[in-house]
Amino acid sequence: MSNIAVTGATGFIGAAVVADITAHGHHVTALTRGANPQPDTVSIQWHSNTDYASPAAMTRAIAGTDYVIHLADDATRNGDHNSEAALAVARALSLAMQANGQKQLIFASSIYARMGTAYGNKKKVVEDFFLKETDVEPIILRLPPVYGPGCGGGFAVLSGLLRRGLPLPFGNATALRAYISLKNLCALIEHIVSLELDTWTAAAGQIYEPSDGSAIATNTLARHIGITLGSPARLFSVPQSLLLLAGGLTGKRNAVEAALSPLETTDNGKLQQILGWHPVEHPPESFGFLTKDTV
Repeated sequence: MSNIAVTGATGFIGAAVVADITAHGHHVTALTRGANPQPDTVSIQWHSNTDYASPAAMTRAIAGTDYVIHLADDATRNGDHNSEAALAVARALSLAMQANGQKQLIFASSIYARMGTAYGNKKKVVEDFFLKETDVEPIILRLPPVYGPGCGGGFAVLSGLLRRGLPLPFGNATALRAYISLKNLCALIEHIVSLELDTWTAAAGQIYEPSDGSAIATNTLARHIGITLGSPARLFSVPQSLLLLAGGLTGKRNAVEAALSPLETTDNGKLQQILGWHPVEHPPESFGFLTKDTV
């Protein structure tokens, strides 16, 4: 079993990853700005970005670990997208790993890194830094939207509307969009930290785009969620131009665009071929958490 440092350890993804890799017997050093470190970990609480961006503080924090999983992020996607702040943390992490003689890094990026959004551009800058300007051996995961217990974002909004039985104007929202369940993502990360070092080295320095295995249209997603909740989706069709106009007038244009626009990852074949990983669950069965969790 390995000693693993996890940044962003109390976030939506971080908390689940820490719980999963701990359950598999790994020892975790949890780095977080959150107030509630998890049990069964060595928890290091930081209350500002100052420590995250300090090479000295980072060196002390991750000393003695074999792997670093870099999950720290602006989870709302609506905060400061200044790439310099994210890059400062990446530099500190790289220098700390170099000082400690560490190589293996998993960086949670975003599918938006190849789409030119402000959030994606920030992720792309950090990707390029780890790939081109450091001596670490990074495995970069460009994540599509992640859903699971406690998730936010569009999946949570859609689930909430369906719980209330509201009619939704997504009858013709047929563009395919990729997602990954939190369970699949945790399984992928645990699989990676359990790789033999020669396999890691062969896999490192590349970008992977994991998903549940197949993309799904928003209208189909709504129908599956509705069935899972026992509240069948009531969909009607509205011209997309009108939906976008309404979204702009109500300050929800980005959310409407997300529901209507295609968002596909590369297939999981690369992950299967190089890393030997495949999803452990698929929609609609992966939506079963909705019957137990309030999203």
